[in-house]
Amino acid sequence: MRTGFIWKFLFVSGFFGLVMIAPGSAVAKCKTFSAYYHGTDIGMGAAHSAEQRMRANIASWTKQNNIKRYRIGKVKKACGEWYFTPLLPHHKCTATARVCY
Repeated sequence: MRTGFIWKFLFVSGFFGLVMIAPGSAVAKCKTFSAYYHGTDIGMGAAHSAEQRMRANIASWTKQNNIKRYRIGKVKKACGEWYFTPLLPHHKCTATARVCY
């Protein structure tokens, strides 16, 4: 009976020893990016241009901070009311996304 207790004690203490020296779980850091674009819907559209501008901002930020792996969440696009310039109707579109690295 005594040897059974010793083996159980060694097993449990070894297990907890391994758990204690194992690295902690990595926590992702996240940042929200947004960009806007004033324009018309000619070509790909103002919403697409805002998204492209935001993706360019994300790429330059990750390059400056030496971040190799990152994930871009769902991109939310919103466009405001139309306003008229002398030539074409314009509106302001905003693209927002959360980036975790």
